[in-house]
Amino acid sequence: MKIAMIGSGNVATRLGARIANAGHSISQVYSRNAKHAQKLAQGLHCNSAQHLSQIISDADLYLIAVPDDAIATVVAQLPTLTGSIAHTSGSVSMLTLQSHHTPCGVYYPLQSLRAGTEEKHSNYPICLEASDNATMELLKKLATDCGQPYVEINSEKRQVLHLAAVFANNFTNHMATAAHQLLTDQHLSPRLLDALLMETIERAATTHPALLQTGPAVRNDQQTIDTHMQLLAQYPKLRAIYEAVTESIREKQLKN
Repeated sequence: MKIAMIGSGNVATRLGARIANAGHSISQVYSRNAKHAQKLAQGLHCNSAQHLSQIISDADLYLIAVPDDAIATVVAQLPTLTGSIAHTSGSVSMLTLQSHHTPCGVYYPLQSLRAGTEEKHSNYPICLEASDNATMELLKKLATDCGQPYVEINSEKRQVLHLAAVFANNFTNHMATAAHQLLTDQHLSPRLLDALLMETIERAATTHPALLQTGPAVRNDQQTIDTHMQLLAQYPKLRAIYEAVTESIREKQLKN
Protein backbone atom coordinates (compact mmCIF):
# COMPACT_ATOMS: atom_id res chain seq x y z
CA MET A 1 0.00 0.00 0.00
CA LYS A 2 1.31 3.44 -0.92
CA ILE A 3 0.56 5.97 1.81
CA ALA A 4 1.11 9.71 2.21
CA MET A 5 1.29 11.06 5.75
CA ILE A 6 -0.19 14.53 6.20
CA GLY A 7 1.24 15.73 9.49
CA SER A 8 4.48 15.20 11.39
CA GLY A 9 3.53 15.28 15.08
CA ASN A 10 3.15 12.55 17.70
CA VAL A 11 0.38 10.61 15.94
CA ALA A 12 1.99 10.82 12.51
CA THR A 13 5.34 9.72 13.91
CA ARG A 14 3.93 6.74 15.80
CA LEU A 15 1.57 5.57 13.07
CA GLY A 16 4.15 6.16 10.36
CA ALA A 17 6.68 3.92 12.07
CA ARG A 18 4.11 1.22 12.71
CA ILE A 19 2.85 1.29 9.13
CA ALA A 20 6.38 1.15 7.71
CA ASN A 21 7.25 -1.77 10.01
CA ALA A 22 4.18 -3.60 8.67
CA GLY A 23 5.70 -3.48 5.20
CA HIS A 24 3.71 -0.66 3.64
CA SER A 25 5.32 2.29 1.89
CA ILE A 26 5.14 5.75 3.40
CA SER A 27 5.88 7.65 0.19
CA GLN A 28 5.69 11.20 1.50
CA VAL A 29 5.36 13.27 4.67
CA TYR A 30 3.75 16.70 4.60
CA SER A 31 4.00 19.39 7.25
CA ARG A 32 3.85 23.16 7.00
CA ASN A 33 6.94 23.03 9.24
CA ALA A 34 9.63 21.99 6.76
CA LYS A 35 12.10 20.84 9.45
CA HIS A 36 9.49 18.59 11.09
CA ALA A 37 8.49 17.12 7.74
CA GLN A 38 12.11 16.45 6.79
CA LYS A 39 12.89 14.85 10.15
CA LEU A 40 10.00 12.39 9.99
CA ALA A 41 10.54 11.72 6.28
CA GLN A 42 14.18 10.92 6.96
CA GLY A 43 13.17 8.38 9.59
CA LEU A 44 10.64 6.82 7.22
CA HIS A 45 13.03 6.95 4.23
CA CYS A 46 10.74 9.00 2.02
CA ASN A 47 10.31 12.49 0.57
CA SER A 48 8.86 15.49 2.39
CA ALA A 49 6.62 18.37 1.36
CA GLN A 50 5.97 21.75 2.94
CA HIS A 51 3.05 22.80 0.73
CA LEU A 52 -0.21 20.92 0.18
CA SER A 53 0.09 21.56 -3.54
CA GLN A 54 3.22 19.34 -3.52
CA ILE A 55 1.43 16.26 -2.22
CA ILE A 56 1.66 13.25 -4.52
CA SER A 57 -1.55 12.43 -6.36
CA ASP A 58 -1.25 8.65 -6.76
CA ALA A 59 -1.19 7.29 -3.19
CA ASP A 60 -3.66 4.59 -2.12
CA LEU A 61 -4.30 6.34 1.18
CA TYR A 62 -3.71 9.81 2.61
CA LEU A 63 -3.62 9.81 6.41
CA ILE A 64 -4.37 13.23 7.89
CA ALA A 65 -2.73 13.39 11.33
CA VAL A 66 -2.92 17.08 12.19
CA PRO A 67 -4.57 18.89 15.14
CA ASP A 68 -8.36 18.51 15.14
CA ASP A 69 -9.02 22.19 14.48
CA ALA A 70 -6.78 22.11 11.39
CA ILE A 71 -8.39 19.14 9.61
CA ALA A 72 -11.11 21.14 7.82
CA THR A 73 -8.58 23.67 6.55
CA VAL A 74 -6.18 20.99 5.34
CA VAL A 75 -8.76 18.90 3.48
CA ALA A 76 -10.22 21.99 1.82
CA GLN A 77 -6.79 22.83 0.38
CA LEU A 78 -5.86 19.38 -0.88
CA PRO A 79 -5.27 19.03 -4.63
CA THR A 80 -7.13 16.46 -6.71
CA LEU A 81 -6.23 13.01 -5.41
CA THR A 82 -7.01 9.53 -6.70
CA GLY A 83 -6.85 7.58 -3.44
CA SER A 84 -8.82 7.53 -0.22
CA ILE A 85 -8.22 10.06 2.54
CA ALA A 86 -8.71 9.40 6.25
CA HIS A 87 -8.16 11.45 9.36
CA THR A 88 -6.96 10.12 12.72
CA SER A 89 -9.13 12.26 15.01
CA GLY A 90 -11.49 11.04 17.69
CA SER A 91 -13.69 14.12 17.73
CA VAL A 92 -13.97 15.29 14.10
CA SER A 93 -16.87 13.96 12.01
CA MET A 94 -16.11 12.08 8.79
CA LEU A 95 -18.42 14.61 7.09
CA THR A 96 -15.59 17.13 7.39
CA LEU A 97 -13.72 15.04 4.82
CA GLN A 98 -16.74 13.88 2.83
CA SER A 99 -17.83 17.42 2.01
CA HIS A 100 -14.55 17.91 0.11
CA HIS A 101 -13.39 14.46 -1.03
CA THR A 102 -14.59 10.91 -1.47
CA PRO A 103 -13.69 8.16 -0.91
CA CYS A 104 -12.81 8.94 2.70
CA GLY A 105 -12.70 7.45 6.18
CA VAL A 106 -11.44 7.59 9.74
CA TYR A 107 -8.48 5.70 11.23
CA TYR A 108 -8.58 6.71 14.91
CA PRO A 109 -6.04 5.08 17.26
CA LEU A 110 -7.55 4.85 20.74
CA GLN A 111 -4.32 5.61 22.55
CA SER A 112 -2.32 8.60 23.75
CA LEU A 113 0.56 8.54 21.28
CA ARG A 114 3.80 10.38 21.98
CA ALA A 115 6.90 10.38 19.83
CA GLY A 116 10.10 9.42 21.59
CA THR A 117 8.46 7.28 24.27
CA GLU A 118 8.13 3.51 24.49
CA GLU A 119 4.70 2.01 23.74
CA LYS A 120 4.12 -0.26 26.75
CA HIS A 121 0.59 -1.08 25.59
CA SER A 122 0.80 -1.21 21.81
CA ASN A 123 -2.24 -3.45 21.20
CA TYR A 124 -4.67 -0.52 21.26
CA PRO A 125 -7.78 -0.62 19.05
CA ILE A 126 -8.22 1.36 15.84
CA CYS A 127 -11.67 2.90 15.36
CA LEU A 128 -12.71 2.79 11.71
CA GLU A 129 -15.34 4.56 9.63
CA ALA A 130 -15.58 4.83 5.86
CA SER A 131 -17.72 6.35 3.13
CA ASP A 132 -17.64 3.12 1.08
CA ASN A 133 -16.85 -0.56 1.36
CA ALA A 134 -13.57 -0.37 -0.56
CA THR A 135 -12.13 2.25 1.82
CA MET A 136 -13.34 0.29 4.85
CA GLU A 137 -11.57 -2.83 3.57
CA LEU A 138 -8.42 -0.80 2.93
CA LEU A 139 -8.46 0.57 6.51
CA LYS A 140 -9.17 -2.88 7.96
CA LYS A 141 -6.20 -4.30 6.08
CA LEU A 142 -3.96 -1.53 7.36
CA ALA A 143 -4.98 -2.14 10.97
CA THR A 144 -4.63 -5.91 10.60
CA ASP A 145 -1.23 -5.66 8.93
CA CYS A 146 -0.09 -3.42 11.80
CA GLY A 147 -1.19 -6.12 14.25
CA GLN A 148 -3.92 -4.06 15.84
CA PRO A 149 -7.57 -4.86 16.59
CA TYR A 150 -10.18 -2.63 15.00
CA VAL A 151 -13.81 -1.70 15.55
CA GLU A 152 -16.24 -0.09 13.10
CA ILE A 153 -17.85 2.92 14.74
CA ASN A 154 -19.66 5.95 13.32
CA SER A 155 -18.76 9.58 13.97
CA GLU A 156 -21.39 10.14 16.66
CA LYS A 157 -20.35 7.12 18.73
CA ARG A 158 -16.66 7.89 18.17
CA GLN A 159 -17.11 11.40 19.58
CA VAL A 160 -18.63 9.90 22.74
CA LEU A 161 -15.74 7.44 22.90
CA HIS A 162 -13.29 10.32 22.57
CA LEU A 163 -15.04 12.16 25.43
CA ALA A 164 -14.75 9.05 27.60
CA ALA A 165 -11.08 8.82 26.69
CA VAL A 166 -10.55 12.40 27.88
CA PHE A 167 -11.94 11.43 31.29
CA ALA A 168 -9.98 8.17 31.44
CA ASN A 169 -6.68 9.51 30.15
CA ASN A 170 -6.36 13.30 30.14
CA PHE A 171 -8.23 13.97 33.37
CA THR A 172 -6.59 11.03 35.18
CA ASN A 173 -3.18 12.34 34.16
CA HIS A 174 -4.14 15.84 35.36
CA MET A 175 -5.09 14.41 38.76
CA ALA A 176 -1.70 12.68 38.94
CA THR A 177 -0.09 16.01 38.06
CA ALA A 178 -1.95 17.66 40.97
CA ALA A 179 -0.76 14.93 43.33
CA HIS A 180 2.80 15.41 42.05
CA GLN A 181 2.56 19.14 42.76
CA LEU A 182 1.25 18.67 46.31
CA LEU A 183 4.03 16.25 47.22
CA THR A 184 6.80 18.22 45.54
CA ASP A 185 5.76 21.42 47.32
CA GLN A 186 6.11 19.57 50.62
CA HIS A 187 9.48 18.04 49.65
CA LEU A 188 8.01 14.56 49.43
CA SER A 189 8.84 12.18 46.58
CA PRO A 190 6.06 11.69 44.01
CA ARG A 191 7.47 8.19 43.53
CA LEU A 192 5.73 7.27 46.79
CA LEU A 193 2.50 7.10 44.75
CA ASP A 194 3.79 4.79 42.01
CA ALA A 195 2.43 1.53 43.43
CA LEU A 196 -0.93 3.14 44.23
CA LEU A 197 -1.29 4.59 40.72
CA MET A 198 -0.40 1.29 39.05
CA GLU A 199 -2.82 -0.66 41.26
CA THR A 200 -5.61 1.85 40.58
CA ILE A 201 -5.23 1.65 36.79
CA GLU A 202 -4.87 -2.14 36.70
CA ARG A 203 -7.96 -2.63 38.84
CA ALA A 204 -10.02 -0.19 36.77
CA ALA A 205 -9.01 -2.05 33.61
CA THR A 206 -10.32 -5.39 34.90
CA THR A 207 -13.29 -4.51 37.16
CA HIS A 208 -16.11 -1.99 36.92
CA PRO A 209 -14.56 1.15 38.48
CA ALA A 210 -17.72 2.01 40.41
CA LEU A 211 -17.21 -1.16 42.47
CA LEU A 212 -13.70 -0.08 43.43
CA GLN A 213 -14.32 3.44 44.70
CA THR A 214 -12.74 4.12 48.09
CA GLY A 215 -11.83 7.23 50.08
CA PRO A 216 -13.39 9.70 52.50
CA ALA A 217 -16.27 10.64 50.17
CA VAL A 218 -17.44 7.02 50.00
CA ARG A 219 -17.14 6.65 53.78
CA ASN A 220 -18.80 10.04 54.32
CA ASP A 221 -15.79 10.93 56.44
CA GLN A 222 -16.47 14.64 56.81
CA GLN A 223 -13.64 15.19 59.29
CA THR A 224 -11.04 14.00 56.78
CA ILE A 225 -12.68 15.97 53.98
CA ASP A 226 -12.56 19.15 56.10
CA THR A 227 -8.87 18.54 56.83
CA HIS A 228 -8.15 18.13 53.15
CA MET A 229 -10.03 21.32 52.34
CA GLN A 230 -7.92 23.22 54.87
CA LEU A 231 -4.72 21.83 53.39
CA LEU A 232 -5.89 23.01 49.96
CA ALA A 233 -6.52 26.58 51.10
CA GLN A 234 -3.39 27.76 49.26
CA TYR A 235 -4.47 25.89 46.11
CA PRO A 236 -7.89 27.38 45.27
CA LYS A 237 -8.17 25.66 41.88
CA LEU A 238 -7.27 22.25 43.31
CA ARG A 239 -9.63 22.88 46.21
CA ALA A 240 -12.47 23.51 43.75
CA ILE A 241 -11.65 20.28 41.90
CA TYR A 242 -11.47 18.34 45.17
CA GLU A 243 -14.84 19.70 46.29
CA ALA A 244 -16.54 18.99 42.95
CA VAL A 245 -15.19 15.44 42.65
CA THR A 246 -16.01 14.67 46.30
CA GLU A 247 -19.60 15.77 45.72
CA SER A 248 -19.77 13.72 42.50
CA ILE A 249 -18.58 10.59 44.34
CA ARG A 250 -21.14 11.15 47.10
CA GLU A 251 -23.95 11.53 44.58
CA LYS A 252 -22.86 8.36 42.81
CA GLN A 253 -22.83 6.45 46.11
CA LEU A 254 -26.34 7.64 46.97
CA LYS A 255 -27.63 6.39 43.60
CA ASN A 256 -26.06 3.01 44.24
